Amino acid sequence: MNQPQRSSEDVAKRQARFNRSTRTHWLHFAPHRARVMELILLGRELSSGGRFVALGAGNCNDLELPRLIDAFEEVHLVDIDPAALSAAADRQGVTAAAGLRLHAPVDLTGIANRVSEWKTALPSLADVRQAVVESQQAAVPALRTKFDLVLSSCLLSQLVGYATDRLGGERHPGFRELVCEIRRRHLALMLDLLAPGGTGLLISDLVSSDSREDLSRVPEHELPALVRKLARDGNFFSGLYPDALLAAMQNEPTAAREATDVRMLSPWIWRLGPLRTFLVYAIRFRKRLLMTESQNLFGQ
Repeated sequence: MNQPQRSSEDVAKRQARFNRSTRTHWLHFAPHRARVMELILLGRELSSGGRFVALGAGNCNDLELPRLIDAFEEVHLVDIDPAALSAAADRQGVTAAAGLRLHAPVDLTGIANRVSEWKTALPSLADVRQAVVESQQAAVPALRTKFDLVLSSCLLSQLVGYATDRLGGERHPGFRELVCEIRRRHLALMLDLLAPGGTGLLISDLVSSDSREDLSRVPEHELPALVRKLARDGNFFSGLYPDALLAAMQNEPTAAREATDVRMLSPWIWRLGPLRTFLVYAIRFRKRLLMTESQNLFGQ
């Protein structure tokens, strides 16, 4: 499986550097952005309003903010990098939009500070397990509202990568525990932020052209078969194979209790910039209605 290189930077500084390096890639993102916007706005053609939040929004190169502001009463953008969000709103001309809310810096793992302490030496298994406990106990971001649509777009791989690169690879005895905890917390966070009946849209990159040089040349109709081949070859970002996420939605207690109508959507190609391409897929789900709301909905 693909492994990031070990980094000596703080998590927040590393993310800010990445955002600066991709800030000018708006044109490269165009096909990916069109697909993301299509998934966000699906079914909203005849209605508007409600609240939308994008987790890890960063440079917003995959979002058309004016269209979102037209489609939703409130648009919330969350990231660990305040400068990226401010610059994105400015570039898209929506800084003064009444419905726009920026939330930064926000640590979506709950353990960014802890992981940043691991930059000089490999953490022990006890260190990793302590981080897992801290992640489980960390409060969710205080956004003070619930949302009709929660988007996580190519964020989970970053959260996993920025933590696990400090472990020096999969051979670390705490690797799997940390990956599973980051994934569990992220799914739980999305569900926590959703209003009952709201929609979650989790988009994840699976593999990059770093290990599949021909990725940009694969026809779209062949991508589902490629996903299966990557599984057989063990060539995908750790913990992010679609079946693993779907299993987590079914088996992890919070997701199993609160998520319904879970569907994997067709994969596509994302060109991050002139040099790197990613294979991307999406999972759409809804948060269950409360029993009383379900009864009211059906007139019981």
